[in-house]
Amino acid sequence: MIEKIAGYFVDRSFLVNLISGFVCIAGLLVFFNMKRDLVPPFEYQKIDIEISAPGASPEEVEEFIAFPIEETLKGLPGVEKMTSNSRNGSLALTLYFKASFDRMSEMVEHVKSQIDSLRPRLPEAVRYTNVKRSRRDQVFFTWLAFQNFDEENVEHRKHIRRFSKTMGKIDGIVLVDPEIRPRDLYIEFDAAKLEKYDVSLDQARSFLAQVFQMKPIGQLSKDESTLNFEIKKIQRTPKGLEKLPLAGNRIGSVVTLGDVAQVSYKLTAKANIFHYNGDESVGVLLLKDRSSDSIDLKEIFEKKLVVFNKTLPEPLSVGAVSDGPQFIIKQLDVLRNNAMFGIAFVFLLLIIFLNWRSAIMTLAGLPIAYLGTMLILSYLGIDIDLISIIGLILVLGILVDDAIIVSERYVENLSSGMTPRDSAIQSVRALIVPVTGTVLTTIVAFLPILIIKSEMAIVLRAIPIVIIAALLFSWIESFFILPNHLAHFAKKARQSRIESSFAKIQRGYRRLLASTLRFRYLALIVIGGVFALSIYIAKEKLKHDFKLRVSSQRVAIYPILKKSESLDFTYEKIKALEEFALSLPKSQVSVVTTWVGEIWKDGRRYHGNRFAKINLYIPESASSPSKVKKQLVQLLTERLKTFKTDEFQEVTIVEQRQGDKEEKKDLVSIRVQGDESSEFEQIESEIEKAALKTMGISKYVKDPDAYQETWRFQPNTHALVQYKIDLKSFRRQLKHLF
Repeated sequence: MIEKIAGYFVDRSFLVNLISGFVCIAGLLVFFNMKRDLVPPFEYQKIDIEISAPGASPEEVEEFIAFPIEETLKGLPGVEKMTSNSRNGSLALTLYFKASFDRMSEMVEHVKSQIDSLRPRLPEAVRYTNVKRSRRDQVFFTWLAFQNFDEENVEHRKHIRRFSKTMGKIDGIVLVDPEIRPRDLYIEFDAAKLEKYDVSLDQARSFLAQVFQMKPIGQLSKDESTLNFEIKKIQRTPKGLEKLPLAGNRIGSVVTLGDVAQVSYKLTAKANIFHYNGDESVGVLLLKDRSSDSIDLKEIFEKKLVVFNKTLPEPLSVGAVSDGPQFIIKQLDVLRNNAMFGIAFVFLLLIIFLNWRSAIMTLAGLPIAYLGTMLILSYLGIDIDLISIIGLILVLGILVDDAIIVSERYVENLSSGMTPRDSAIQSVRALIVPVTGTVLTTIVAFLPILIIKSEMAIVLRAIPIVIIAALLFSWIESFFILPNHLAHFAKKARQSRIESSFAKIQRGYRRLLASTLRFRYLALIVIGGVFALSIYIAKEKLKHDFKLRVSSQRVAIYPILKKSESLDFTYEKIKALEEFALSLPKSQVSVVTTWVGEIWKDGRRYHGNRFAKINLYIPESASSPSKVKKQLVQLLTERLKTFKTDEFQEVTIVEQRQGDKEEKKDLVSIRVQGDESSEFEQIESEIEKAALKTMGISKYVKDPDAYQETWRFQPNTHALVQYKIDLKSFRRQLKHLF
């Protein structure tokens, strides 16, 4: 049966070449139309609930918002756990579902309806509620720096708005987010003037709230025409608002907003300083959608950026800090370079041990296997991304194994005197069963990732699909296409000199195999020992760290002062370090960014005048980023010996990757849950003592936001009644002060 099938394909060159051509042409067409992106568009098995309640303390959020929602959502099907995080003015609640739960869309709608039904019981302060399934709708594209930007300069702000508008029009860009302070209208009331004109703060606030609310009137339809009615909007400028009447009396005198308050544009308080290559700048984050091709979008964006930079006045300019698409380009380069090296190496070996015709026919199966895989990926909706490229790189080394074995047996059959046709058929008959077994073994090894339901399996889904598809196409090519090509193109046996060299290798292998079989129990012990040793090394010595790290590598310096009176004071103290970083060769450091006021460190967000961070980005062109990072750490360590003073609490150096988010690196987070009766401070003290005694723990870092100081106002209810002040008005008056 096997011989008949093999003979059928060996004798029909037109059919074999037609199949090969179809797979290659269709695969190429599909490949050039496949989307290239950083990460696959997967959805998490969890639902995020975000609720905003401005002005509420963490305790109030927990008691009046989190607890009722948690009680309402208890017992939902498929939920493994529920977590909530109550902070100043907001609640973040997450429902984690089992990986096997397949009714997520239905459950999102159910959770929405449950919270909507609960809305009357929630405080009036709740302004915003959002329920959604956690997913990657927006993907990191690039992070830019607007150099020499002055937030106080109105013209500069116009340029950054123009930039946002220009780049936001590019198909695929869904968010352009300049990290600038908002310039808002501020109304500062004068208490003495309010008393003079007999206008209460609550009265003024209520009137202003009505002015800024949308109050539609309606429509009037007659025949084929429709007439809309609306109230003319008040001019929302300082001068326009100052003319706004607040109160009046019977004799016609009117109190305007300008009589009791000052209206002006102001920036919010400065929370941080950002420098790009030594120039004061603001960051601009760009996100893309999931459907656009990252590399094509990068080309369009870079052309637009060049044109835009030419329109900016001196000294403004826009430069890239971190480039997302460049990462996928590098991975594709790795795949291409590995493939070219592997093809050249295998081709050389096949020429040495077989002949050049057999070598060409053997390597011809590589594009068939890869392009056939592209057809499967396209059919299943899998694009070229970080995960699928990992699969393509993994399978690269084993794709030609089957073809090499078949070619070697074919040449051996030719050398024994068989005709090319018989040599091809007998090669298939002898090898199809054992080779199929090895292919199935590899497939079985990767099948659990497809079968087991887990978040990790969802993320890694493309890897087994790529490997299984590539192996199947390689198997088809090796036993139904390659034999035909060998029989019609490689009709000569290998030369005697090469055959003699290969025979020596065969004899050596036979002697080694005979010795292994003779001392088989010893061989089993040695193999078992090597296997056990490899498990130990993998478990104890190798880092278990799977992250979709996407972006530039860097070295970070954390200079933290003991105290600081302002952001500018801190910057002056660390300026010498920034200048040293800028003086380093461009071959080691491409970009230097400096942050003062807000940083990530030890898995926590620290904010305050005394905190700073300097990032030194490794060039994308660096052939060995790890080596460059070690050189930088050594240079910086030497520099810090002369830099540290008593003013600094600490100055540390850390090797990182952009997007690494240090809270996940070499960090164990401990979460303690309990009710109001729990003594959290005492529990934390005991945990700290135990942690510092544990081997391998170098530092215990407390959460700076774990405990917050709270002022509690105890209303005098008798006085409130005496002065005819209701509790709601009293609370609103207090809220105005903060």
